[in-house]
Amino acid sequence: MKIMTDASAQLSIMESRIVAQRRKRGNILLMLVLFGFTATMFFVSYSHLQLETQTGSPVSRAVTDK
Repeated sequence: MKIMTDASAQLSIMESRIVAQRRKRGNILLMLVLFGFTATMFFVSYSHLQLETQTGSPVSRAVTDK
């Protein structure tokens, strides 16, 4: 087992800034991907509901014919 000294265990100020910037970029990218997925699912669900609520659509006729 290797014991690290205090100097090698700590990041320099510049290194910690670089790590923070990478995390920030990664978090922003993840947030954008999740927002895009959520917006897409909302649009698909809304479009599907609009399609089902049309009076002449085959989907609404199939449900009401049963």
